[in-house]
Amino acid sequence: MTFDIRKSDTVFTADGAELGAATTLYVRPEANLGRGDFDQYLMVVSLEEGDEYYIPTNFVDARTSETGKVRLSLTSAEIEESNLKQRPPFIERGEANEEALADEPSAMEKEKEFVDRE
Repeated sequence: MTFDIRKSDTVFTADGAELGAATTLYVRPEANLGRGDFDQYLMVVSLEEGDEYYIPTNFVDARTSETGKVRLSLTSAEIEESNLKQRPPFIERGEANEEALADEPSAMEKEKEFVDRE
């Protein structure tokens, strides 16, 4: 799966509840890929509650580039009933490759980019 998710994109559940902000992408080491576990996790931090969620990227449904909103295929009830606040063991053991999410360009950078193209 290709990721166009940016750092601080707002992550919403399938039923429209705001979960938090995207911060980091964790990738299982290549040697362990395809073991039946999820291979990539998006870390989402709730700024209101301070909770961290580790969302398997299989549950990332879409991202709207104009608004920076990420929608999951899980509802807020499904997330609360799951163990997605628990760090996956391979991350806990320090075996994950941590991939920083790109920062969203500022409005000034976007405007400069637009002017430079003209």
